Amino acid sequence: MNRAYQSVSRRTVLAGGALAGATALLAACGQAGPAGGGAASKGPVELTLAVRNIDVEVKSWEDVFKVFVDQSNGKYTGNFVPAPSGEAEYTEKISTLMAAGTPPDVFNLLARSKADFVERKLVLDLTSRMAKSKTAKPDLYVKAMQNAMQYKGKYWGTGEDYNTTVLFINLSLLKEKGLAKPSLNWTYDDYRDLAKKARNPEKNVFGGANWMTGTGPAQLATLWSFGKQLYIDEQKNKAVVNSPAAVQAFQFFQQLAFADRTVPSPVAPQQSGLTGDQGYYAVWNGWANKPWQLYGQNKGNIPYEWAMHTYPKGPMDQRQGAQGHLYAVPSSGIKSADDAWVLAEWIGGLEGWKNFVKIGKGIPLPMADRSLWESYYDFLPKDKANELIDLVNKQLYPTYSMDVTYPPYYDDVNKVMTDALKVIYNDQQASVKSAMDDAARKIDAILEDYKRRTG
Repeated sequence: MNRAYQSVSRRTVLAGGALAGATALLAACGQAGPAGGGAASKGPVELTLAVRNIDVEVKSWEDVFKVFVDQSNGKYTGNFVPAPSGEAEYTEKISTLMAAGTPPDVFNLLARSKADFVERKLVLDLTSRMAKSKTAKPDLYVKAMQNAMQYKGKYWGTGEDYNTTVLFINLSLLKEKGLAKPSLNWTYDDYRDLAKKARNPEKNVFGGANWMTGTGPAQLATLWSFGKQLYIDEQKNKAVVNSPAAVQAFQFFQQLAFADRTVPSPVAPQQSGLTGDQGYYAVWNGWANKPWQLYGQNKGNIPYEWAMHTYPKGPMDQRQGAQGHLYAVPSSGIKSADDAWVLAEWIGGLEGWKNFVKIGKGIPLPMADRSLWESYYDFLPKDKANELIDLVNKQLYPTYSMDVTYPPYYDDVNKVMTDALKVIYNDQQASVKSAMDDAARKIDAILEDYKRRTG
């Protein structure tokens, strides 16, 4: 695909590993030179921005990138590179480019890869540059994003996005059943009870969703709510996925799926295309940026009344997983770190986000400025927008959201857990304890191998 506009074009990544495409970038948007280091090159300088090729987001990146280009007045040219959308495939692509000595100047550093890339010294420490910046200094971001940008006390990128997992409640379905909207501090027992009452097989309506079938922030936060543990103990010495609390959490959702049949499963599958977004779940899980997706999917006419909500309270806590991705700069292989910083500072700072909230609402907003949030939700009625802004910024982020930090060996652990979940939640209905005992042994081996390799 090659769509030209002025000095900007968009192409896919070449299969051979070299970056392809040509997109131009913005200069400093009337600002002084880049923070930290020497002055940026006088140009024209070619820069490359690599992002994930996510259907609902890539157009926003492209359009904001074009604004950057147009404002540069010829100072920068460059490449806009939509790389594979899958997290594992995207990370492999970026790693391959780095190994070949041809990395992008700025790229999306995923939350799951941050620790790994930092430990391998693949990304530039941006702490001093961000501290001096007027548009990307840490306190311009929500507190949760400030935490997500750090690893071992240093900042490794500007804000590409920050998002928390949330639940959505179909208020119209609840009204049909005469059910009240649950309180923010509801429990998992409340969730199970509501799911039973809201289930309507004749209309293909499920009472809830099973967010434990896949790894990631929602599952990790649920494990924390049940036992204040994740996959590995705090000392990083052994796996705890087979602890009594973890087993209880996985069993709870196995019971919802196979005993209650209130959530989709192999024995009670949902028809294709009939998800919560289409109005067929009383409760379903998603991300805090989903309102824009619901709006677009339904062309502005949501066929049911909905509310964003907290995850239930577990025996030990009440949390919902959150994570932030970054715009990072490689530590080597690029022509000028100063020029790369100009792009990272602009697109991940206030200037970039002023454009993101105008052009596209799909990318989750990490900034603290309320006026940006008002623009972000301006497609909703004002009272609904204010309700969401207050819920996200005054309750979810400070009280309920738990920023997930992934260890350098997360990908290996993720594979083990994915295999274990398949046998628990498929039609085998395997014993949770047995499957998690096996997973724990494999994770322990991963930990031992990592300690042996890193000393």
